[in-house]
Amino acid sequence: TRVEQVEENQRVVKLTFPVKEGNDWNGYAFADLPDEDFEVLSLKSDTVVNGISINEFIEVLNYEDENILERRIKKEKYGKTFGLIHLYLVDLDLQKDSGIIRNMWIKDTGFNFSF
Repeated sequence: TRVEQVEENQRVVKLTFPVKEGNDWNGYAFADLPDEDFEVLSLKSDTVVNGISINEFIEVLNYEDENILERRIKKEKYGKTFGLIHLYLVDLDLQKDSGIIRNMWIKDTGFNFSF
């Protein structure tokens, strides 16, 4: 009924099933972290990323917080049969003009098809 992953010794609920646009859940329900609602933003089909054809994928918002002191966003896209295909992460301390922006895309599938 759900996909869980352990990140830094914390169990995170990445997805819940069935996957439907607008579904939300507490991603940190089993972690010693403050509650955070994850949400399926969209279900899409037929895209190409770095030459890789992806038939179906979903976009999940892990968090989005912005105020005068900080900006935090984390979104992930998962492709059917591929898993994580895109990670967008922003963690900025606006008061100190420091932080990180990470935008990572799938580069290769590791599959070698030859007939």
